Amino acid sequence: MTTGPIGGLLRSGMVFTIEPALTVPEEQIYIRMEDLIIITAAGKEIVSDFVPMEIDAIEKLMMEVGMLQKYPKEAGGASR
Repeated sequence: MTTGPIGGLLRSGMVFTIEPALTVPEEQIYIRMEDLIIITAAGKEIVSDFVPMEIDAIEKLMMEVGMLQKYPKEAGGASR
């Protein structure tokens, strides 16, 4: 077991999310970054570790073709 920052015990199987957010309504900006952390017998697993968190990496990802461009609405298909 690992001792948490406030003295409690962290046990294998516990799951936490850390979700900082930034909202600027007048500019229609909403950013939320979420980390999913699982406590394991060996320590921790950060499930969202592959998600870019640095500004340059996020901007690069935003420039890539998105799902709606990769898979455009098919004729007669469900609308998105």
